[in-house]
Amino acid sequence: MYNKWLEITSGSDGIIEVYGYMADYNLCFFSRIIIVDNV
Repeated sequence: MYNKWLEITSGSDGIIEVYGYMADYNLCFFSRIIIVDNV
């Protein structure tokens, strides 16, 4: 079991999801970054 881990998934629809957990800070975060290409 890891104290720190980071998982990044990138889809073809331009959505990047980032999951992370740091036991040192008792912090669990989730971030979803949506990239929109304006042509």
